[in-house]
Amino acid sequence: MASHFDRRAVVPATFTEALDAGAVPHDVMNAAGHTQLSTTQGYDRGMLQKTARVAQLRIASRKNEG
Repeated sequence: MASHFDRRAVVPATFTEALDAGAVPHDVMNAAGHTQLSTTQGYDRGMLQKTARVAQLRIASRKNEG
């Protein structure tokens, strides 16, 4: 039985999974065949959550400084 996957869904999930597992972003970039890290980062579905965590840490740090 053949499985059919939508490449548009599988590829970003693969990059996100690798990055979330701790893969070096440039390694993922090279494995993907990208020449720009920004291209690889564009496929990272977890980027929004990561950006939100950084923002929360910055806010907490500012509260501790005051």
